[in-house]
Amino acid sequence: MRSLSLAVALVAALVGMLGGTLVGTAQEATPAAKPIIVPAPNQCTVAPREAAAVAQLAATPAAAETASPAAGMPEGAPSDRSVRAAVLDTVRQALACKNAGNHLALYALYTDAYILANLPTADELAALEADPVPLTGDLAALLAIGDVFTLMDGRVSITVDIIDPTAETPGPVRVTFIMVEQDGRYLIDDAVSEPIDGSGATPVA
Repeated sequence: MRSLSLAVALVAALVGMLGGTLVGTAQEATPAAKPIIVPAPNQCTVAPREAAAVAQLAATPAAAETASPAAGMPEGAPSDRSVRAAVLDTVRQALACKNAGNHLALYALYTDAYILANLPTADELAALEADPVPLTGDLAALLAIGDVFTLMDGRVSITVDIIDPTAETPGPVRVTFIMVEQDGRYLIDDAVSEPIDGSGATPVA
């Protein structure tokens, strides 16, 4: 897994651009460190998917057979500042929507292919019909920002350390997201995670 190496100045600039609470730095972030961005629930501003549309997608014939597992992460070239800001905004939105309990907004940050590869359960589909209930207490948060690469196929990878209290084990976890640009926003198309210091969480962020 690529080491976390973005400069502190970049982190500060991105926090200023994207909102959130700055309580540390990427260089300081370790499993015991404080987060650098804690998105508030009201920062979940992406337009949600329709519950019926998610259910229809999940019911696609042979969806499980057509979905492909996460492939090995290909190499790429370092992304420019605007792309880094755009993919980090998707990460921030995903964490904010988790904190808002807004699952349909979270699904709006996934590609159809990602949903097909991570089919929601019947209980998860039923929960989509309920009104969002924001988290109280511990919130999903970003601990560190790592490398951002533009891949040969045009997709972008970003590696981050996060805490996710909605997961069975909150983490911290190091996640490499693969994103694709659609309609002016980068959407999560694939993700690979690994625990940090023995944490067993594998959250979908």
